[in-house]
Amino acid sequence: MSSNRSRCVWPASGPARADGDEMAALVGRLEQGGFDLKGYAETVRGTHDLIVQGAHNEYLADAMAPLQGLSRRFWFTHVTDVDTEIKAGANLHVAILKAILERDADAAEGAALELNDYPVDFSYATLGPQAGRR
Repeated sequence: MSSNRSRCVWPASGPARADGDEMAALVGRLEQGGFDLKGYAETVRGTHDLIVQGAHNEYLADAMAPLQGLSRRFWFTHVTDVDTEIKAGANLHVAILKAILERDADAAEGAALELNDYPVDFSYATLGPQAGRR
C-alpha cells in the first residue's frame, strides 16, 4: 500500500557517523532508564534535535514544535505514574532512533506515528470517558 505522506525521518543514506554515534548513545541512555522528569525531558529534546538535524528538512522543527510544546506541557502537568510513562515514552523514542540507525524508513515512519499517538492516548486517558475519543 502506497502512502502520499511526506517522509521526514532521514535521508536514504542514513545518519552521518557523528549523528549515528549520538543516536546510538541516546538509545543506550533511553534503554538504561532511571530518569527523573527533568532528565527525561532533556534526553527527549536531544532525540528530537538529532532527528531534525539529520533529516535536512528546514521545516521539520517548525512542524514538530506546536505538538511537542503543547503535549509536553499537558503531560508534565498530568503525569502521575512517572516511571511507567517515562518508560513508555522512552521505548517509543528508542524505536524511532533504532529504525533510523538501521535506515528502515517504513519502521521509522511507523514508530513516529506511534509516538504521535502516545500524547493523544495519554490525553484521552487523563480526561476520562467524558472527553470521548473521535
